[in-house]
Amino acid sequence: MTTALDVSAVSAGWIGQAAQLSIPVSNVGQTFVRATGTVSCATSGRRHTYDVIMSTVLPGDHAVLAVNAPDLTSGSTPCTVRLDDGTDHPVTWSGTVNLPHGAVTKLVHTSYGAYTALPDTTAPPWAVALIVVGVLVLAALLALLVLRRSQRRQGR
Repeated sequence: MTTALDVSAVSAGWIGQAAQLSIPVSNVGQTFVRATGTVSCATSGRRHTYDVIMSTVLPGDHAVLAVNAPDLTSGSTPCTVRLDDGTDHPVTWSGTVNLPHGAVTKLVHTSYGAYTALPDTTAPPWAVALIVVGVLVLAALLALLVLRRSQRRQGR
């Protein structure tokens, strides 16, 4: 039975204000496989290395390893992944990772250990205007009601 792990092209994105690398892996062998290693990226003239830990991946299955990379900045960055899966030959991938300009996002906890990033949208101007007009109408009605009650009390 063979042990074989494959690493595909790494991508990057933002989770809130933190950069995160996504490393897709596939177990193309016939045995369970787990691995440890590093991902190393060069940005702003410096090399940054982050630990990678892969839990068990079943034969024929896939996983995406999320690695927080707080030192990375937007733009194209050369990166190298090196994983030791217990065989004599480490699994490697090298290439350019494009980290887009950071978009402001809101993180929502969707389940145990899972988060979803939502865009931080603002209300459109017409909705704000509609709310303001509604508040003004309610304030005017309240003022008329108070004025009418005070006139009734004075008229008695």
